[in-house]
This record gives sequence, structure tokens and C-alpha cells, in this order.
Amino acid sequence: MERLTLWFYFPMLFSVYKPFHQPYSSEALLKMPKNSLGNSILSFLKKNNLKLIPKYELHDAKHVLTGYGTDFEEEIQLQFFEYGNGNRSLPVYIAIALGVLIAPDYLPEYIAAYRKGKNCTPITPELLIKSLKKNVLHLKKQLLLL
Repeated sequence: MERLTLWFYFPMLFSVYKPFHQPYSSEALLKMPKNSLGNSILSFLKKNNLKLIPKYELHDAKHVLTGYGTDFEEEIQLQFFEYGNGNRSLPVYIAIALGVLIAPDYLPEYIAAYRKGKNCTPITPELLIKSLKKNVLHLKKQLLLL
């Protein structure tokens, strides 16, 4: 699944959706304050034995904020969260459809993730960029994630 994501999904995603921000390097994120969202992205990636993918750091920031991991079911939960939070993009629709088809046993978790997204302050790319230097716990409280 990881190879499919890296070799097909990300290239397809970036050919359709052009990120409006300049990607952050590992060095730039590392220089951000300890316990900041930006710095926590690197900790999250290291914990999950992943590398920073250019232009995808804002997605990783959502993993940090929501607490969803990187296995298939948790990635789908994040997409349900996104849908509940107002993201109506093609990649979200595709991920939700795949999740329901491949892992329908997780439907209760998916619904809970949708509700969590619905009850949370909208997490937009602009908000994430402005919040990269903010303390993660304070940001979670501000967004109603705690």
C-alpha cells in the first residue's frame, strides 16, 4: 500500500492539485521551536519511519494534530475527518471509497472520525501554515481537538 501511495497516488495528486505554498525542508522544520507543529511533524515522521515528502508536510501536520497514524485504516480515518472538516476534494472521496470497500469493518471508527472533523474548527492549509511555529497542545485546544 505504501508503494502504491508513493508511486501512484502522490504523483497523481500533485498533477491535479498544485500546492499553493513553498514546501518546507526538514532543516526548516527542525529549526522551529520544540513542541511546535512544524517540529512535531519531523518527530511524527521519525516515529513512523517515514521521510518528509516535499509539499506533503501539511498533510503530515494533520496526522500530528488529529493523532491518526499511518496504517491504512488510520489514513482512511484521517480522510473521513477531512470530509467532516469540510474538505470535499477528489483525493478525499477516493480514499473514503477505498476505505469502505477494503476495510468496511472499520466503519464505526470512520464515522467517529467524521464526527470529530465536523466538531473541530476547520483546518485549512492557510491555518496550518500560520500555525507551524505554534505549540501543538495549544493549537489542539484552539481547534477543539482536545
